[in-house]
Amino acid sequence: MKIYLKTLLFTTAALLMVTANLYAVTVTDDFSDLNDTANPTWTHLSGFVGSSGQTWDASTGQYHLTAPNNGFTSGGNQYGFVGSYTGPVSTDVIVSADLVQNDFGAGYGVGARLNGLNGLFNSGSRLQGYVYAYEPFSRAGLGEMVMYHFGSNPFNPFEDMGDPAGAEGVDWIRKVTLDVANKDYTFTLSAIGNTIMGVVTEVGGGVVAYQTHTDSTFTSGYSGLIDVGVSTGAAADITFDNFNIQEVPEPATAVLAACAAGMVMFGSRRQRQC
Repeated sequence: MKIYLKTLLFTTAALLMVTANLYAVTVTDDFSDLNDTANPTWTHLSGFVGSSGQTWDASTGQYHLTAPNNGFTSGGNQYGFVGSYTGPVSTDVIVSADLVQNDFGAGYGVGARLNGLNGLFNSGSRLQGYVYAYEPFSRAGLGEMVMYHFGSNPFNPFEDMGDPAGAEGVDWIRKVTLDVANKDYTFTLSAIGNTIMGVVTEVGGGVVAYQTHTDSTFTSGYSGLIDVGVSTGAAADITFDNFNIQEVPEPATAVLAACAAGMVMFGSRRQRQC
């Protein structure tokens, strides 16, 4: 049953994304122009934890972001942060990027509906939005995928949205160990209405993690990339490639949202019948 549901979920999602793309405004960057200053233009983010010395480098044909852990200190941990965003302000959007081998940090991934602000996490000008990220040090170093209310709470700036509805391993998979030293992964985050979905696939392989939440905290914003480092773990040092934004206008938005909700309901019914 689990394999059947997973196949149904992501086959349908893939078909819907293809359909949506017929209507979508698309922004892509494979960094083959060796810069982040045009086609498209990226805006650097550095202020979230007050760290400094970040780098943003596309000169190798991939996007390499780094930040030392020299910012905010709490409980013996000193933090670093680096991010970047691009594209238009989007409401309904599908954001994806390839995570390239040898990545470091306490949490790194893709963002949607980001407000683009660059202040400290406890200020009124802090970055906020949805972020789908990998935390390699969670679960005693086994790792897990986390959907953040990023920056929504100044007292808990990395707010985990928690386990989705349904059953682990049937309706969602968070607890995964990504082999970032040897494999590349595609992170995809979609925000369609109040349906927020994250999917991780191995490049050249299959789905390794997925989760869906119903949430309306953030309604529109930019799309981008983030990495948070911590001194008790690792400094931020991440490489992305093949960044893609698909804006999803009506009528595709309604179709995507309805089908995503239907698939979640179908999964719950299948679970109860087994």
